[in-house]
Amino acid sequence: MHDVFTTTLRNKVWFDLWGARQRTVQAILTIAIGAFAVGMILGSLQGVIKDTERSWSASSAPAIRLRVVEGAPADLVEHLETRPDLSAVEGQMEYAIKWRPAPDTPWQAATLVARDDYTNQKLSILSLESGAWPTRREMAVERGYPIAIGDQVELNIDDHVVTAPIIGTVYNRVTLPASLGGTPVFYTTRAHFADLTGRDRYQFLYASVPDYTPERAAAAAAALQADLKDLGLTATPASTERTYSIDPALSWSHDLINGMGFVMQTIGIVTMLLSLLLIYNTVNAIITQQTAQIGELKAIGASSRQILAVYLTIVATYGVCALIISLPLSILAANGLRTLLVTRLGVTPGPFRVEFGPLLIQAAICLFLPVLVALPPIFGGARITVREAINSYGLSGDGSALDEFVGRLSWLSRVFSLAISNAFRNWKRLLLTQLALAGAGVALVAVMSTQSTLSYASRGLFTELYQFPVQIDLARPERWTQLERIATYPGVEQVEIWRTLAGVVKPSDPASTVSARAVELNGIPLPSAAYEAQMVAGRWLEPGDTHAIVLAEGVAAELGVGPGDWVHVQLPAADGRSIWISEEEWQVVGVFIDPNIRNLSRMGMVPRDTLLTELHDGRVGNRVLVQASLSDAAAAPAFANELREFYDDLGIQATITQNDTVYQRSTRQSENLRVISMLLMVMAVIVAAVGGIALSGVLSISVLERRREIGVLRAIGATPRTIRTLFMSEGLIFGWLSWVITLLCSYPVAVALAEQVAATIGISIVFQYAWAAIAFWLVLASVIGVLASIGPAQRAIKASVQESLAYE
Repeated sequence: MHDVFTTTLRNKVWFDLWGARQRTVQAILTIAIGAFAVGMILGSLQGVIKDTERSWSASSAPAIRLRVVEGAPADLVEHLETRPDLSAVEGQMEYAIKWRPAPDTPWQAATLVARDDYTNQKLSILSLESGAWPTRREMAVERGYPIAIGDQVELNIDDHVVTAPIIGTVYNRVTLPASLGGTPVFYTTRAHFADLTGRDRYQFLYASVPDYTPERAAAAAAALQADLKDLGLTATPASTERTYSIDPALSWSHDLINGMGFVMQTIGIVTMLLSLLLIYNTVNAIITQQTAQIGELKAIGASSRQILAVYLTIVATYGVCALIISLPLSILAANGLRTLLVTRLGVTPGPFRVEFGPLLIQAAICLFLPVLVALPPIFGGARITVREAINSYGLSGDGSALDEFVGRLSWLSRVFSLAISNAFRNWKRLLLTQLALAGAGVALVAVMSTQSTLSYASRGLFTELYQFPVQIDLARPERWTQLERIATYPGVEQVEIWRTLAGVVKPSDPASTVSARAVELNGIPLPSAAYEAQMVAGRWLEPGDTHAIVLAEGVAAELGVGPGDWVHVQLPAADGRSIWISEEEWQVVGVFIDPNIRNLSRMGMVPRDTLLTELHDGRVGNRVLVQASLSDAAAAPAFANELREFYDDLGIQATITQNDTVYQRSTRQSENLRVISMLLMVMAVIVAAVGGIALSGVLSISVLERRREIGVLRAIGATPRTIRTLFMSEGLIFGWLSWVITLLCSYPVAVALAEQVAATIGISIVFQYAWAAIAFWLVLASVIGVLASIGPAQRAIKASVQESLAYE
């Protein structure tokens, strides 16, 4: 390296860097965009993980979460704290209510929560963000909603309306945030809760275990459940995984974060691989272009070591410049993306930070990988002999079979036939170019197909599954004869009544180690007009089925069961006279698609008549599905409110939830997946940019290295328009070829990416291939091909014939 800077070779380095500024800028941008993308993605991902872990750790999450059907008395909580297998116990009261900001606004869904002592919390700690904790009559509210301190809102609790002054805002890290479609949570004192609801027991019990391990938590949960059963209390799973125990380090958002991490890491890997291919292409083109120069340098005494040092210096300079450009930009972009993502997850962003791990990776991408990737072509150029270099010097060689074939096509213009020959002249470069360019196209189509698949799961799939647009849930089961009276309401076309409840399901196989899970069991009439299942395996429920169950795909996977297997189903008693009113074996006959994310999709479908028989309920239901003539889907929520008022007039208490209509469910799902969709769009933009630079770089260098050819064409009479058309046609051929390869190869890659993203976030999908992405890539590759070739060609045209013929 010392020889380069102490001899005239430094002039060679300077000339190649500054004299060929366009090529230098192209090479620097090629390295910089890959390094920038990797630095931004990994930096923001580490920031998201640290911010969410910091926030979650402050909540002191429990390892055991139980819902007590009958409610747990306060003295029981105090007694449980003395158990040696539990280190802390916390009780929480919850009740579904309605709220509205003013008397002239419609009621909305909400939850009323009470704790024994807000100033001395042990588990699932609530943080006071502003104002004060609730007092006897004054309440606090979850942050993120359009409710401010000093407001007075109306609460509807079992048709009893009260006014609640708001004196504080609370940050609950466990609840779904407003940004992801959560509902408001109002916090009050335990005594006021009892006055408002008539209930003075804890609906939820949270417990932690000393020195947490999964085995210790599972054993403590089983012992606690058995002790509660001895006291006549029914405990069902209440964790985010619908299990009795859970790793306290896992937040409710860990599925989404895993999905984000997978998408972001995929972006980084794809971008880095494409960038390395571009670096190799660029260096290889430079060496090929300057073969004659290498021969001349060797002829005047330069050694292979000096030649090697010259080109390594050039590549290292590209990398240093790329690092200077990409490093500060990636730090700023990583913090911006981190803030956007954690805010979307309802987490308070941490301070501006610099993640040194991603920066080191970024530095390696800029400083070491380009040199490493460039070594093969540089070694090849340095080893070339003077005779080989001089023999390769010149313009033409023997024509190829392709040249002969194209020459016979008399109907093809000479300019376009020459463009075809030029495009396929260097097969090695063509292959490497298409690896980068078509690779970008395949990645772009796969990303956009995944986004289309998630969008379809959030929109179209809901309307295909749920044929009736309105769903009314009731506070308690009611007789069919009363519920069916809603069929007389104007606009109602058809009514179907379901019986639903949360049961506990586990595999019947005694050798299974899978934990029991809470599953929402939907007893449906057979056949059902309101629900059109899409099956993954097995069959749908048929008339005549009894103890047959069809499970959502996610539930079946978690339980490790499929069609033909048996599961043990426990149904809790609603009257409190027994723990489980039914404990029977049910056969899994099928697995169906459910578009909800994992923690919302734990559902099973069973015959309604059999479920009612097991519950000893008679002909009652607590969910009414309504087919209605509506102007559009967005009108469904307002119509659902009208139907609730109709039931209220009949003395039937209908609850307000986020699931009243198919429109609301699909909108909520879209909100939940918007973070992933946003990341996929970022990935699509990055991949398209890399692909654009790939084609632009190859064509620019191709035009530059053929300046001598341009000079010859001009010397024999070719007009500037002809030369421009020649290189534009060549650029189009590169772009169209990448489009053909993308069309042939993108489908399996898109399916694999969509399935992996879906599995990571826990959602069932029906794959949707993004044909629009194919059309977009065709247009993009064509535009880039034209723009990338016309600029360098125009500059070469403006040079004199003498300069063009002398260009190296």
